[in-house]
Formats: sequence, C-alpha cells, structure tokens
Amino acid sequence: MKYKLVIPPNLARAIAALPPDLKRRIRTAMDEIMRDPQVGKPLRGDLLGCRSYRVGRHRIVYWIHEKQIEVEIIDVGRREIIYERSAVIVRQLPPFD
Repeated sequence: MKYKLVIPPNLARAIAALPPDLKRRIRTAMDEIMRDPQVGKPLRGDLLGCRSYRVGRHRIVYWIHEKQIEVEIIDVGRREIIYERSAVIVRQLPPFD
C-alpha cells in the first residue's frame, strides 16, 4: 500500500534550510518511512501513537494515519530537543483516527 507523505509547510521550510548533507539524509529517511511506515520506533507517553526514525543525531517524529493512508511528519530535529518539542506540537493538533 502506498502512503502519502504529509509535511506541514513550516516544517518543509525548516528542512529546506538544513545543510545539504543532512537534508539529503533526511529525504532518504523519509523515502524509507514511505516504503515501510512501521520502520520507526514506537513512542510512549505524550507521543503515544507516534514513531521516531533515527537519522544520525537527528530524529524524524511522525505518525501514521491508516484510514487516510498518510504518514504525517510531526517534526525533525536533534535528539536532545525533538521529543519535548514534538509533544508540544502533538498537543496542539486535532485528534486523528
């Protein structure tokens, strides 16, 4: 099943501003997530239902919308800050399936 990738516009701009090598690795990681959305590590606590995919010292936090056949990228960032920042973002989003 082919999933559609959903990236919020502000996050797409942030990714575009990253250094070229990191941007390339993140795009490759997103391709891998699209091939197999279950590839990321399931998260717990405030991020229950989300997954995390490792890209060196960075993480891609995303969730899978099974009914819409979508993978929504929540955030991309360094491991040190990504989970707290993603939890804030998730709290502001409307509930999903």
